[in-house]
Amino acid sequence: MNSKLFKLAIAGILLTVSELYIPPIAHSQSVIACNIGSLPPQAANYKLRGSRLLRLNNNEEALDCFRQALRDDRATKDPQVWNGLGVALARLRRFDDAIAAYDRAIGIRDGVVVDRINRLGNSNRLQPQDYYIFWFNKGTALGDLGKTEDALVSINKAISLNGSYGPAWFYRGVYLRRLGRNSEASNAYTKATAFAPQLSYNLLYREQIAQDDFLFWQGQGIGYTRIGRYKDARVAFNRSNQIIQANPNIAVANQESYAFYYEGVRFLDEGNPEMALNAFDKSIQVKPDFAEGWHAKGNVYSSLGKYREAIAAYDQALKYDSNLHNSWFERGIAYTRLKQPQMALSSYRKATDIASDFAEAWHNSGRILYDLNRYPEALEAFNMAIAGEALRGGVEPYESLFGKSVTLYAMKRYPEARTAVNETLKLNPNFKSAIALRNQLR
Repeated sequence: MNSKLFKLAIAGILLTVSELYIPPIAHSQSVIACNIGSLPPQAANYKLRGSRLLRLNNNEEALDCFRQALRDDRATKDPQVWNGLGVALARLRRFDDAIAAYDRAIGIRDGVVVDRINRLGNSNRLQPQDYYIFWFNKGTALGDLGKTEDALVSINKAISLNGSYGPAWFYRGVYLRRLGRNSEASNAYTKATAFAPQLSYNLLYREQIAQDDFLFWQGQGIGYTRIGRYKDARVAFNRSNQIIQANPNIAVANQESYAFYYEGVRFLDEGNPEMALNAFDKSIQVKPDFAEGWHAKGNVYSSLGKYREAIAAYDQALKYDSNLHNSWFERGIAYTRLKQPQMALSSYRKATDIASDFAEAWHNSGRILYDLNRYPEALEAFNMAIAGEALRGGVEPYESLFGKSVTLYAMKRYPEARTAVNETLKLNPNFKSAIALRNQLR
């Protein structure tokens, strides 16, 4: 499981808006009191204890911790406290109360977090985009109550605030599937995997996946194909086909096109790009607007070093789905190979506009900006890469840290460059270029 996403879900377990009555705490045998030990009885300590207990799934004591925190007026203005209360209530299956708590979090504008310092160390206020997790949690609680359409509204709001949060796309797929909107469901499942390929949705959220939900496996297979994980894609496609074969009454749209697409993935996994290209061509002939088929075709051309043909295929994919961040990214790589840095940079920026924490796209942007002597922009790009997620698996954190190091060196910010290169070498002690830079900085 991706640790960053897990932490986000827990932190998100903390936010929400309306008038929720918090009854006085009457500690009895049915209430587990929040134990903060010898720490001062302050809202921040109760909140911290509650958050840790949620990670341990100790939900009753966590609930009491957040209630204790809310005795402090400052905590009532902290959306994360309300969100934590909501998560604890939802886990105890008190969904109506949980939704009321999430609404409290959502309704607090410019929420002040009682113990939060952001990574730049200069603010303790939530930004509007931080509220996506509250909407996400509200959506899942509504879904647990069987209010699928209302749940979808909340999940869509979460996606509008953070379009690259994989779990939100997964739940969008679940709810669209329940509503019979199968094509949209498959697309949502694909994005769930493409945005968070490290998450094993079938394990994390297995209770949400219907036994006959072939669309989940289909979408997961396409998502894995986008990023070149062909063995995983084949496993997912095989599971989808098994469900279809076991349920002959299932209506499958564009089955012929998908059959050719699956065949292309099999050929890629077997190391036969020419046969894969032929299969993807057949898939597109059956369904000319099949963006994923065009994207896969572009990837094959790119692997063969035919970058102009790859760009043409990616352009077709983007014609039918302009939000394919993977196509924008691969298009950027193709332009880089053709030594057209401005076109490559434009493509990478499109990718990060869609997936704001796309580490590889930020890293590649940083390299181009550095080569163009645009050092402040390069530094920002490398910082974003360091903070982001490796959606494609093509860059290691130490590489982006080294990019930051050389950029700071070029800007003559030597103490910061020294710190960055030392951090690089902590991750990769044998990185020769970093060793050389460290020696230069001594």
